[in-house]
Amino acid sequence: MHFNINPHFKLTSDSIVPTATGSMSGAFECRVLPSRSDSIRMIVFNHTQNMCRLSGLPSILDAHTQNRHPLTRSGTTKAYDWMQANGLIKPGEGILLVIPTSWNLKDISDAYKRSYYESGRLSEGEYSVSTLMMVELEAEFRLK
Repeated sequence: MHFNINPHFKLTSDSIVPTATGSMSGAFECRVLPSRSDSIRMIVFNHTQNMCRLSGLPSILDAHTQNRHPLTRSGTTKAYDWMQANGLIKPGEGILLVIPTSWNLKDISDAYKRSYYESGRLSEGEYSVSTLMMVELEAEFRLK
């Protein structure tokens, strides 16, 4: 089973503050932590008895659901493999993701993407962190 987790936050010149929709709670708890403006800190807890895994690097989306961070939700095999190796959340455990709010343009090889992300930093505003989580369910049943 896959589902999307999507906490929201506000970035100012000196801080990151979760908004009213900045957390999700229940079987899975996900929230953006208040912090300095240098990086987004998102924590995901698994309160179930099932194993779950983050399916990929999260996206940083603006109000128009456009990705505003070039190094997130990259779709590369290397990023997917890293999440498969490190994104497992066991029952009762959590994972902390730290995403820098600035980036080096030298890391972006595509000319179009380089011009799109040329500021080198997330601008002030409201964003959401969007990522998919996969839950491994085990069920027993009988066929008659």
